Formats: sequence, C-alpha cells, structure tokens
Amino acid sequence: MKKKFSSMVASIAIVTVMMASLFVPLANAAPMTGTLHILKYSMDDVSQAGESTGGLQENGQLPANAVPLAGVIFEVSEMTPADGKAWGDSDLIFPKTGQEAIDAANAGLVKLTPLTTGMNGTNRYETNQNGQIDIPDLNGYYLVREVSSAQGV
Repeated sequence: MKKKFSSMVASIAIVTVMMASLFVPLANAAPMTGTLHILKYSMDDVSQAGESTGGLQENGQLPANAVPLAGVIFEVSEMTPADGKAWGDSDLIFPKTGQEAIDAANAGLVKLTPLTTGMNGTNRYETNQNGQIDIPDLNGYYLVREVSSAQGV
C-alpha cells in the first residue's frame, strides 16, 4: 500500500537552508547568505527516506523510489525577534519547530515578514516538475509552511 505524504513534516519536505547560522544563532557572527532548498516527494516505503536531509539534493541521493510532486505551494516568511534585536542578542529562545515559531508569532514574540519574491510578488512558492523550489540569496531565519498539496495526494 502506497504511503503518501500530505503535510510539511510527513511529506519529507526537505527544507535545507545552506547557512551555518540556521541552527546555531551566534552574536557577532558574520552574516551568511545561502539558498533555501525545498524538496517535495512521495515514496512507497518511508523507511528508505533516511535520517539526514543535509546535502541530499546536491549529491543526487534522493531515494530511488522517490516520486517528485509538482504543484505543491509553500509560504515562506522571515522570522525576527519582535524586540528588534538580532537572534544572538535577544533574550528570546529561538523556536525549534514550525509550531513553536507560529506560537511565538501569535504571542507577539516573533515577527513574521512574508518573503515577497514568490508568485506574483507574494510569499507563495510552487514546486517545479522535479518537486523542488530553490530560493537563493537569503540571509536569516525562515518559517516554511505548506499551504496546498499536489492533486491526488
């Protein structure tokens, strides 16, 4: 029985920001620019997806039975502390999950600023025929949310 992924987490929406500062915010760290890679695919056997997402796209190591899903739409917003300080200088604890980021934004602790280089000047991005989205030249921390899935999934 074929298992399909329908949510951002369950779908193995591989979200990799190629910035060293993504998971270790440091005060006084030099700003780094990188590319946000989003991959969306389905698989027959989820156990073959592997544990690590780092470098899978660049090394061509996606699982052999992975089927790319085109037409999936994601929203991308930059996350900054609402106190106006840099992450390393703020007393705010960096959200470790998407839900923590949303909760912090709802509580007024984190500001979410839509990235407006997507479709028609919005913060919406659609996966291509290879099931991927690449957003280059980013600097900072971003919340990525899947807002619509591929047809039939």
